Amino acid sequence: MVWKKVSNSDAGDSTHFGGDDVDKISLTFNAETQTDPINIKDENLVIVDPADTSKKVRFDAVNITTSTTRVLTLPDADVTLASTAVATASVAGLMSSSDKQKITAMEASADVTDATNVNAAGALMLTDTTTAGLGIVVDEDAMGSNSDTKVPTQQSVVAYVASQITAEDLDTAGDSGTGAIDLNSQSLTVSGGTGITTTASNQGISIVADDATASAKGVVELATTAELNTGTDTTRAVTVAGIEASARSVKLDAIEASATADQSNAEIRTAVGAATDSNVFTDANVTTLGNRAPLASPALTGTATAVNLTMSGDLTVNGTTTTLDTTNLAITDKNIMIADGSANNAASNGAGITIEGGSDADKTITWATATGDFDISENIDIASGKVFKVDGATTLTATGLGSAVLASSLTSVGTLASPVLTTPNIGTPAAGVLTNCTALPAAQVAQGTMASGMVLVAPVLGTPASGALTNCTAIPMAQASGIIPDANMPNLTGAITTVEGAVATTLVANAVDSDNYTDASIDLAHISTAAKTECISMAVSDNTTALTVATVFTFYMPYAMTLTDIKASVLTAPTGAGLIVDVHDSGTTIMGTDKLDIDASEFHTSTAGTQPALTDTALANNAKIEVIVDQIGSTVAGAGLVIYLIGYQT
Repeated sequence: MVWKKVSNSDAGDSTHFGGDDVDKISLTFNAETQTDPINIKDENLVIVDPADTSKKVRFDAVNITTSTTRVLTLPDADVTLASTAVATASVAGLMSSSDKQKITAMEASADVTDATNVNAAGALMLTDTTTAGLGIVVDEDAMGSNSDTKVPTQQSVVAYVASQITAEDLDTAGDSGTGAIDLNSQSLTVSGGTGITTTASNQGISIVADDATASAKGVVELATTAELNTGTDTTRAVTVAGIEASARSVKLDAIEASATADQSNAEIRTAVGAATDSNVFTDANVTTLGNRAPLASPALTGTATAVNLTMSGDLTVNGTTTTLDTTNLAITDKNIMIADGSANNAASNGAGITIEGGSDADKTITWATATGDFDISENIDIASGKVFKVDGATTLTATGLGSAVLASSLTSVGTLASPVLTTPNIGTPAAGVLTNCTALPAAQVAQGTMASGMVLVAPVLGTPASGALTNCTAIPMAQASGIIPDANMPNLTGAITTVEGAVATTLVANAVDSDNYTDASIDLAHISTAAKTECISMAVSDNTTALTVATVFTFYMPYAMTLTDIKASVLTAPTGAGLIVDVHDSGTTIMGTDKLDIDASEFHTSTAGTQPALTDTALANNAKIEVIVDQIGSTVAGAGLVIYLIGYQT
């Protein structure tokens, strides 16, 4: 197996096995000269049968009780690991519990009786210092006899091993290069490295690889297809088979067929940077952008959709047309400058505001330099109560000219109907005779004798200095018309026996006191509706009992009445649905399709979306009035219903 280095932006991801970590493992596994050990730090190191992934071998060090290294040494033969059976008389195996009990029960100091018996038996005592006389012991440095039944002496073994070691060495070879270790004077060293630790103990060497992390080399577990698709694991590596079985293989299938698997980071950056449409920044680009000052004159194109943009500082937009497509435009500035930068009035001619009319004509407010005024294409409608002012003075109201408009400023007013002229400057008629003039103010008539033929028609006499008319026999009643102020109302005493002519007199407000009538009566026909309005209120149910759909109240009108309005209220609001109430006059409803509605959770009809429409406003004296509940609340029916008949007596 050859490990290839994967160099891309995904090499450090939890779902990829590559980068420098794989390069390290590749050198360790593929080259004998690599001395860095591999430490695998995981509680689940699993070897899976590729033909059947359900068959697995798991290595676990959790049961090691001390901080040491346990060495698994394989024999020089193919073996199959299995549970070892208990030993029998003919088959080696584990010691049985009964045998262990027998050994444990042996006397700790048990030994033979004495040396004589041992020697007689042909055995050795611990106190013996020589093997002389034993036929099974040979002293042969060269081991020339090559016996398979005799034991060499210590000296023979030392001499023979020394001779062999001196003559032999351990040859080593890698994918490239060879080496040799003098077994007599040199040792074989297995070195670890980053993420790999080696430990020698007696005849064993352990190699332990650390668990790989995002920032450290090590060993990782292979991810399953499900773990690969989840994409959240940070410890497991991905195999080619796992990728192929995963939905993510679709992405790999789209990779260019000629893509080089072992490109370096520098090669990839160079290739991407050379592409004109890569849209990728180098590290230098990113650093430059992060420290770059705002562009003085950036060129912006395209459309920003669903973007909330807040800009600080001044905004200058250069172009032919600026379009704002917004429902509401809020401007904090108190002044809007139009035609900014104009050199003079002529340059700003035609500046203003245009409201597009579509298929109709546009509506405009524009500046006209030639006339020095604003031209407005449409009428101007001033709100009620507002006036036109010039230099702070009212010039025109809804009903007349303002007091600031001087008489001298009017050159032509057309035909005036019944005008009242106060000290008018009439001038001198060319013929010396006034025509179409009914009277002159007395103050404008020079004292003297009126010529015969001069007739005063409805003259404005003013107020005599003494408060009494002199040299005046009578005022014709036909000329006594108009409104007499309260202060000038004459006191009439005695009986009025005759009336000359037709008297047309209009009394001012509150000029009549009903107490002065013999029977204190008032002419109802000439009193305003508001002054005559009254209300008949009826509690048509108690305050606690839930309303039902039924006729809940009946009474008879105490007098004739003209209705102007009708209302209803409840003490307990209906919920779930609204309350609908009808009123009948002698068996017929007084409302159309729209009845008295009290909406759900409301207490009176004034808040209802639909107001009642009266179809019968004339209630006769003694008329039978019935209050009928057509609908109640579906959750809470409602209670404490009150009906209000509003109008005036007829």
